[in-house]
Amino acid sequence: MTERNDSKAQLALEDGLDIKTKSANGNNRMLFALSLLLLIAAVGLLIALIIVSSEKGKKTTQLSECIHQMEQSCDTPHCVKTAAAVIESMNTEADPCEDFYEYACGGWTKSHTIPEDQPSFSSFSVLRENLQVTLKDLFEKPKSASEPSSIGMVKDYYASCIDIDTIEEKDAQPLTDVLEELGGWPVLGNQPGGNWQQSRYNFEDLWAKLTAYDRYILIEGYVGVRPKDSLTRVLVVDQPLLGMDSRDYFLDAEKYGKEKQAYLTYMIDVAKLLGGDPTVVERDMTAVLEFETKIANLTVPSTDRRDIELIYNLFSLNQLETDVPEINFRKYFDLILPPSDDISDEEPVINYSPEYIRKASKLIISTPTRTVTNYMLWLFVKSLVPEISQRFRDVQLRYDKVLKGTSVPTARWRECVESINDAMKFATGRMYVAETFSGASKENTQKMIDGLKASFKSFLESNEWMDETTKKVAAEKIDSMQEQIGYPDWIMNDSDLDQKYAHVTFTADDYFSNVLQKMRHSASEWLTKLRKQVDKTEWTTGPAIVNAYYSTTKNLIIFPAGILQPPFYHENSPAYLNYGGIGMVIGHEITHGFDDRGRQYDKDGNFMHWWTNSSVINFKKRAQCIVDQYSNYVMPENNMNLNGKQTQGENIADNGGLKQSFKAYNTLVKESQETIQTLPGINLTSEQLLYVNFAQVWCSLYRPEGVTVRILTGSHSPDRFRVIGTLHNSDDFARVFGCSENTFMNSKEKCVIW
Repeated sequence: MTERNDSKAQLALEDGLDIKTKSANGNNRMLFALSLLLLIAAVGLLIALIIVSSEKGKKTTQLSECIHQMEQSCDTPHCVKTAAAVIESMNTEADPCEDFYEYACGGWTKSHTIPEDQPSFSSFSVLRENLQVTLKDLFEKPKSASEPSSIGMVKDYYASCIDIDTIEEKDAQPLTDVLEELGGWPVLGNQPGGNWQQSRYNFEDLWAKLTAYDRYILIEGYVGVRPKDSLTRVLVVDQPLLGMDSRDYFLDAEKYGKEKQAYLTYMIDVAKLLGGDPTVVERDMTAVLEFETKIANLTVPSTDRRDIELIYNLFSLNQLETDVPEINFRKYFDLILPPSDDISDEEPVINYSPEYIRKASKLIISTPTRTVTNYMLWLFVKSLVPEISQRFRDVQLRYDKVLKGTSVPTARWRECVESINDAMKFATGRMYVAETFSGASKENTQKMIDGLKASFKSFLESNEWMDETTKKVAAEKIDSMQEQIGYPDWIMNDSDLDQKYAHVTFTADDYFSNVLQKMRHSASEWLTKLRKQVDKTEWTTGPAIVNAYYSTTKNLIIFPAGILQPPFYHENSPAYLNYGGIGMVIGHEITHGFDDRGRQYDKDGNFMHWWTNSSVINFKKRAQCIVDQYSNYVMPENNMNLNGKQTQGENIADNGGLKQSFKAYNTLVKESQETIQTLPGINLTSEQLLYVNFAQVWCSLYRPEGVTVRILTGSHSPDRFRVIGTLHNSDDFARVFGCSENTFMNSKEKCVIW
């Protein structure tokens, strides 16, 4: 778990990636035969496509002559297989200057379909699924006395999760037991899990109990990093997440009436399955939906919360209670924090949503306590529906079909892999790293990071919109930026790893208890840190994750082992492919330190004004260009415009990241003066292949419902426009592919910040 209010930008929200080769540990002869067949197939594919590819390549132009003269075709088995995969994903009939996404991904989109259990599918999804398969194989191996006890606990947790017979036998009892511990869910009447008594109701008590289960409902209250002093922590209150992913689902009945009705049906069906009287259930849950709609209307849209300067409000605890007298915040914090924290009236509290909290507090006390309790426990129940018997998961599936377009449940083993990877991310990371990760990957990635930082600094020095004072401080921020690559070394030490999980005991025979324990541990891990100084070298991201991150309060870029896999990175791949993949990712994360949010934090991760006013004005003007550009794009699956304001940080990072990576690659080539191994059968230069690999990382398919969710809730643009939008602004791309000014991909008006 990351620090809750650390603005931690990530490469992707839901995707994963392409062909990863598992470590050899099976029958060598079988693997050899399979490899030989793959090689023969790859050569055959090359022969079939080489003519088309060559003809198309002739229409492109060469770049710098010195680089072109250094190029030589590579004929190793790895290059042949890589070339086959690249060509297979392309549509070489498309014009790269008119639709580069179709040119790079047309073959991929034609040869793939969206799995029935997913709202979208991408190259990223393939990588994530491969990672899941690797973890599954590791989790299913017998326990060994020679392995750390934490590894054995991973296998026990996984065994409990796939033990469907026991889960079905227990049915809803584990859930109703915990509901009774929480005081009972009113909608259930006198059924198990019900027996609620209004006379015992206390908002702060229930609020605190749910927080202890890592559920932040109605008002978020937690321990976070102090933005202006990022080595210390502070109490924070904020507006919450809702039961549906976007407030628009609640507030725009004309567009999303079907989704809202599906949500109500979901609530009613779950309560009925738990034994609630149908008449009471429909009445109560209709009231719950009306209440949540009012709450949604009070929340501030995410697009209006990007500027921390506009939402940062520092109170003392006494001032907060004076401002919001309806809620006993002192009691709440006393309940969720260790007694040793000794909270006083002058305890600082950051309030990121003062207007919401004022109005929501009034709404809470003016709403019947039965409705408030029903709502709070509904969100708790909703989070646990996937963890109980199949009849409840079937109800969830019907809801997901409306919201996401999915028609079958995700394979149980995949859900189990994700659950344990979340619960014990460093133990699972140890297993994954030992199986798949090469030590050379760390060293090579570090070299690329150094080159990408140098590229950013060169663009910083040459830009004309930032004054010299701000440039100097920005360069200091780049020099101070730290990185975490692959995994933390301590996870390879048995005693250190076991100590990390000394406070949990997961068993093989009680999955629901394991889940509850995971939730409580996740909450307590951070609620006990108020008086502890932030360790900026501490890893909070697990290694077996297909993503990358930038932490604003640590000025830290993070590249877990899970993303250092093909097609992002392969130690045997030509450099231009790695720069089109992980190189762009590195540049993307570096640029987050200077996007619309990251620019508000200095080299030490502290929120402060370190830009001159003129530089801020010029930045905002250029950022608005990107906002407007992406807002004009329309997704063909549902004819919906993108939200350029909501995605601006990621779009800025995509644009800057690719530009830096291209420059870093050219610098590497010029400095090394080594022969460049181009892919056989593809009449494209190394620079052109860099752009092709960049695009193929984002090959994807969406259901209409999946696109809607992505646009309404995502901080990233849909993948098609992560490619097109970035390349529209690239002079380098237009030059490399010889795109004239009247072509679609060579936009006359380019939006450039970094």
